[in-house]
Amino acid sequence: MKKKLAIIVAVLLGMLSVLLINYYLKQKEREYELRSKGREVAVLVAARNIPAESLIEEDMIKSMTIPERYIQPKAAYRKEKVLDKFALAPIMQGEQILMTKLGTEEQIKKRTEEKKRVPDRLSMNMPIGKRALTVPVSLTDAAGGSIRQGDHVDVLGVFAADKLKLQPEAKTAIVTLLQDVLVLAATGSSITLALSPEEAGIITIAQNEGKILFVLRPQAETGEHLLPLVNMKTLTKRYAPAAIIEPEEGVIEIFRGLKRETVPLSSIPTGK
Repeated sequence: MKKKLAIIVAVLLGMLSVLLINYYLKQKEREYELRSKGREVAVLVAARNIPAESLIEEDMIKSMTIPERYIQPKAAYRKEKVLDKFALAPIMQGEQILMTKLGTEEQIKKRTEEKKRVPDRLSMNMPIGKRALTVPVSLTDAAGGSIRQGDHVDVLGVFAADKLKLQPEAKTAIVTLLQDVLVLAATGSSITLALSPEEAGIITIAQNEGKILFVLRPQAETGEHLLPLVNMKTLTKRYAPAAIIEPEEGVIEIFRGLKRETVPLSSIPTGK
């Protein structure tokens, strides 16, 4: 009986030892975490998204306690330093309120006046990943001057056939270089396109080796189509003029494009 009691006591003491060790280790872990982060300090953060040029009101901000090491330079601690100031830039919910992002009503008015005097920079309106390239044009090369900012165009290249290593009978060839390209700006003498770096290189080479044409696309049409190279041989096949050949059997053959007709020679008026 005494032996069983001793075993039970030993087991209980072992379990108690494990609990105490776990508690000790957690306390040490907590102490280490606090030491690594430093003391915690209350700072002001945005209670919701604050748009630029908004007047800072009390319901827009709140106090939050965070480790001192994570506090940003120029962070605001006191509400009276923030209230009735204006946000010079957007402040996202949960973001620390920085005094460098706050200004006076006079600063906001000055910025508004500057915006009216200076137009938006092109780089601020460009799609990510694109580059602006300006191409000189004439009215006949760009839809008679109808192309405007925000339109989309196809870009054609006109080249001498020998530059494209075509057959000798082809003197000129037209290649669709790019499709569905955004126009960033357009004047009477130039068009600025939004291009990838590779596309910008293609257009630059095409300018040096041939001529560039712009084809205006409908606003509602997007995407690209598979388009072949076009040369004089293409036109000859599609739009061949009517030809009359007199065969030996007293009939003639008439070709209209690719269509062929046979007509008796006797049915053609002689004009006499």
